Amino acid sequence: MRTVFHPIIRLRDREVVGHEALTRPLIGGSFDSVEELFAFAESSELMMEFERMCRRTAIRAAKEVPHMGLLFLNASAGAVEDPEWSAGTVEQDLTGSGLKPSDVVVEITERVAIVRHDEFQGALKTFKERGYRVAVDDMGAGYASLQSLAAIEPDFLKFDVSLVRDIDRSSIKRSLLESLRHLAEKIHARVIAEGVERPEEMQTLLELGIELGQGYLFHREEPPPVVDKEPLA
Repeated sequence: MRTVFHPIIRLRDREVVGHEALTRPLIGGSFDSVEELFAFAESSELMMEFERMCRRTAIRAAKEVPHMGLLFLNASAGAVEDPEWSAGTVEQDLTGSGLKPSDVVVEITERVAIVRHDEFQGALKTFKERGYRVAVDDMGAGYASLQSLAAIEPDFLKFDVSLVRDIDRSSIKRSLLESLRHLAEKIHARVIAEGVERPEEMQTLLELGIELGQGYLFHREEPPPVVDKEPLA
């Protein structure tokens, strides 16, 4: 497997503020897609070890990325509760790449954060005590409540691509996204809009006060080293 990085940019000036690490199968390898790769790990009951490998590979690759900024690491329900976080093993890996916990944002899905709220609280305490930041991904899937999110105190909320796509053409999406931005302000979380692909979408997001974005309008996913930082459009 290999790691590619998808930059997260500040919309007003297109400055790169961080990168999301994404696992992909090796080109020409045994798996054609990342879905096949994860399905095999899950069916083989190797999911925990597989996710550890993904995390270590991403952390090692991160040191090759110029201007890394924040490193966003995805974590499934199982990975969130991995004892390696509390044992300091992850911190040792980070040190080897010149990173520290405050450079890392642990991304969990909205569903994990809300539906598995009780299980997540212990892991959340560990993350915050050790200096990691937390992002709730896929906002807009219908699980979140203000009370639950306030208890989590996320540093970032990532708005799902389904809310962002063609937002310039949908007054309903604009109203919904504006409401979610107000929610983010109430819990002091920064906002990231995912799946930005058109200039009109970006302009609408700016008008709605959205700070950060991610999408093919700015950059595609790239393997390290990520040298070319010129926007695609």
